[in-house]
Amino acid sequence: MNPQRILMGWTCIALAFIAIALVATGLVEPPGLRDVRGGADLLAVFGSAVLVPLALFAFGLWLIKAPRKQ
Repeated sequence: MNPQRILMGWTCIALAFIAIALVATGLVEPPGLRDVRGGADLLAVFGSAVLVPLALFAFGLWLIKAPRKQ
């Protein structure tokens, strides 16, 4: 088991949670929020603000749980 891979996986998971918490509390605005004109624009902005941390979380899980070379 590679300890650097596991550490990097847990780091990615922690960063994903931190990013979601910052957006949810309003401390960080998603890019493009000032240009929102309607509901569809708002959904697109917050969709992208959630998909990036979700991808980071999934990558962290892959690093921890993926089969390792023996």
